[in-house]
Amino acid sequence: MKNNIKTIQKKIFTINKIYKITKVMKLIAAINLKKALHQLSDSGNCQELVLDIFSKLNFLVLNNEVVQNVKSSQIKTKKTKLWIIFGSDLGLCGSFNTKIFKIIKKNISQDDALILIGKKMTNYFSNFAFSILQKYLNLNFNNENISSLVAFLIKNSKNFSKISVIYTKYSKSLSINVLIKQLLPIETDQLLNKSKILSTFIIENNPQFVYQNTLFLYLKNLLLIWYWNSRASEEKTRQLAMENASDNSEDIIKDLKLKYNQFRQEKITKEILLVSQEE
Repeated sequence: MKNNIKTIQKKIFTINKIYKITKVMKLIAAINLKKALHQLSDSGNCQELVLDIFSKLNFLVLNNEVVQNVKSSQIKTKKTKLWIIFGSDLGLCGSFNTKIFKIIKKNISQDDALILIGKKMTNYFSNFAFSILQKYLNLNFNNENISSLVAFLIKNSKNFSKISVIYTKYSKSLSINVLIKQLLPIETDQLLNKSKILSTFIIENNPQFVYQNTLFLYLKNLLLIWYWNSRASEEKTRQLAMENASDNSEDIIKDLKLKYNQFRQEKITKEILLVSQEE
């Protein structure tokens, strides 16, 4: 009886600690989620302007020989695909990374090249013989690194048949939506149809220079949007996981306290019986 009471006390003490940790982690995840959504909103607002300019430019220079040379250099002759994969640095985020791994297994072959964002993705592919061109931690995926990555993609795009991105789209619901988007070559249905209002849109500088720089901004903004979608989705999933863990801890503590009180009542009852028998 005495051992049972001490065991339950130790369990209650341990689970109380876990409860406090999960509550703090839930709060941290909520703060990080708010930051990620703010960044996502800013990137989305910028995307509207960049997409508008790039769509007009793409339509206007479609028949320009100089720019056609730039666009023809994006035609791929090799079969190798390049994948940019967004994952997480940390765990404790439910099935967030597991769902990404499932998409990876279905779509990526051993001949493909990879660019990985997130420690979990790096750890996962360390067990396989894939060609990993670049690796980033989420914390290191800053403005400077994104710019250098986009420059690398534009410069080396001709070496790949396709450059695609695997990311997790943020959703307010409980679902985890892992998507695949083609980054290069650019699909025409991604662009807006501005043919009716292009008469006032004039390129004053070198068309090739303008096109390349606008392409750079367009691709960079797309990567930012997909990156912050993944971060927001990760933090949302972690917040829900920690909330569930906290709720479960509370339920376990209630059950243990009930058992603890039952054992104490039994002990007290036995002691009263012993005293009454002695009398």
